[in-house]
Amino acid sequence: MHLKYLLVIFLISLFLIKQVIIANTSEPALDKLIYDYKQAHSQKNIDAVLALYYWDGVDEKIKKSVFNNHKRYLDYKITSIRVAKAPLQEYNPFILEGKKYRTNLKVTKVLKVKFENTKTTKEVTIPIGIKDSKYYFVTARPDK
Repeated sequence: MHLKYLLVIFLISLFLIKQVIIANTSEPALDKLIYDYKQAHSQKNIDAVLALYYWDGVDEKIKKSVFNNHKRYLDYKITSIRVAKAPLQEYNPFILEGKKYRTNLKVTKVLKVKFENTKTTKEVTIPIGIKDSKYYFVTARPDK
């Protein structure tokens, strides 16, 4: 009988530890980005979400795309957030409608955000870069 209770307590502890790990990266600057994103999302504040991006060199087409995506994500409930290493080769230059693009900061990490009760988007990956000791979300800009 006691073994059952210990097993239940163990499983609950694992769940709680997972939630703590999601929220704490041990890098204060990165933790701040994650905290600010969670706050902006919970308040459904699109301007606050967009303020977390590094916009240097980004054209209006990409800005509009980022806006539209995040506006839609604000309707979803976040179930988990975690930081992962940036996949190698994934953020190389690319061509969109005949125009060459590349990221406006080097992508060093990614934020994996999972949502519940969505018909299309279950998880999004937001690239992260660092400039002057501050973390930002990264997007694409025309390659010159």
